[in-house]
Amino acid sequence: MKLLLTLPLLIGVLAIPAAVRPTVNQGGVLNAASYGLDLLPNNGVAQGSMFVVFGSALGPTTLTQASGFPLPTSLGGTSIQVISGSTTVNAIMLYTSTSQVAAILPSTTPIGFASLTLTYNNQASASVSIQVVGTNFGIFSRSQTGGGPAVVQNYVSGTQQPLNSPLAPANPGQVMILWGTGLGASPGSDALPPAGGNLPVAVQVWVGNQQATVQYSGRSPQFPGIDQINFQLPNNVPLGCYVPLAINAAGRMSNFTTIAIASQGNICSDPHGQSSADLTRIAGGATLKVGWIQLVRYIFHGTIAGVGTVDGTADTGWGDFFQMNQASLGSDSPVDHFAGIALGTCYVFSMPVGGMAPVRSARLNVGAALNLQGSEGSRVMPPDRNGMYDKNALGGTITPAIFTLKNGLILDPGAFSVDNGSGAAALGAFHANLTIPQTTTSIQWTNFNSISTIARSQDLTITWTGGDDTQEFVMVGASVSVPGLIAQKAQAMVIVGCAQRPSAGKMVIPAAILSALPATGSDPSASSLAVVRAPLLESSRVGITGLDAAYLSYAQINENTVTYK
Repeated sequence: MKLLLTLPLLIGVLAIPAAVRPTVNQGGVLNAASYGLDLLPNNGVAQGSMFVVFGSALGPTTLTQASGFPLPTSLGGTSIQVISGSTTVNAIMLYTSTSQVAAILPSTTPIGFASLTLTYNNQASASVSIQVVGTNFGIFSRSQTGGGPAVVQNYVSGTQQPLNSPLAPANPGQVMILWGTGLGASPGSDALPPAGGNLPVAVQVWVGNQQATVQYSGRSPQFPGIDQINFQLPNNVPLGCYVPLAINAAGRMSNFTTIAIASQGNICSDPHGQSSADLTRIAGGATLKVGWIQLVRYIFHGTIAGVGTVDGTADTGWGDFFQMNQASLGSDSPVDHFAGIALGTCYVFSMPVGGMAPVRSARLNVGAALNLQGSEGSRVMPPDRNGMYDKNALGGTITPAIFTLKNGLILDPGAFSVDNGSGAAALGAFHANLTIPQTTTSIQWTNFNSISTIARSQDLTITWTGGDDTQEFVMVGASVSVPGLIAQKAQAMVIVGCAQRPSAGKMVIPAAILSALPATGSDPSASSLAVVRAPLLESSRVGITGLDAAYLSYAQINENTVTYK
């Protein structure tokens, strides 16, 4: 009788498909605000902070969120266990879904390397290694990418704190409320609303290469795992729609975001950004179709491991077509996401290699490809995986010839045209013209030959001569790829990008900002310093039927390999 009862049960069990084991992506445990990669300086999960886990089969197909206090350690069948040293803790769950989970790392978790295991429906993932740190602050961004406009409020009164945006800019001297996670451990339970109060962590707020006055830095009294920093803008703070904003907490730089600041009024402006007229139209409810096409000559001098000194010139180009409205202005990148930062300031881009595409809420398909025509021939720029039109090697030369470039240089001085063939539904056929002048080197990098090794603990000064403030500006770029660029396959890159007026004659990059760069590894070609001559956005405006704003421009990059210590 016992056998007869057991056999049907056994058959039923065998008929049920085995549960899929959860998989946590390699390097898929990140600060929930910054998404700082393991290879970069702002890595690690801080005690008491909110973190995210990326992978597959992590939880239910429908997002499930914690709905009350105390917050649970198991949610929708998902739980997370962290073992650090001899201590085992259960993460506090915030939400769970099949590909992404968010939780709070208990403040009691010991600092050091730890192992994390995620369990869903009684199936445990393979354990992954994480680094538990005391502090690793991340700023929440409105795009939820770790970059771009920050989640920060303009404090007007106790009942009026609008979200900052280009259509709701802050004013010099105003108090701001910033949201992030990762200041560090706090007393009390991480599953309950915190009591508030400053945490014992040294905090600096950097706004456009200047420090703001910190008024509060601690847990938000409403939200476990979420930190709040109140600060007052300097009276002489730089103005612009995308002024860089970052936090240095316990000596570690956060991710970089932006904030809009205007001297007065409800609309910001940038000398090298979109016109106030366009922003006023958006403020009135309009949705603008925008196109930006950039042609670039890239001149390189440096050292490559196993090769020696290398000199090269390459022509590149890309195009980006998208819509802009009130919602996208609050979260998207500026038209030129590299050059859109406020003049006199620096921004840090941290990303996986290949992940530099600007954030766009709605890109436009304007045709099968962009076609470039010049006196040296023609080139085709097809769409890339991000929806941009991109051709990073229009042509070039390199000495010695360590690899073969398919095409020769094309962007010599002369007349050029760009078209989109027969067009597409979003934009009909267009034809735009650009002339590259005979003299394009009006900006001369004067201390090019005197910079080879850079101490990240010291301010760095770049000098130049020439330039026209009414037509162009200067970009300075410092970059490091890790673990390497050529000798090893690079996995991530950090770029410090600074913008300045030509008449300034120099750009000083503060040590606090340089500290966001990793040190140069064994491959000397993996780190560089560049000075860029670029036109002001409105000076490159062209008329294209069907677009509310269109820009076609030419820039020139001079780059040299350097070593960052």
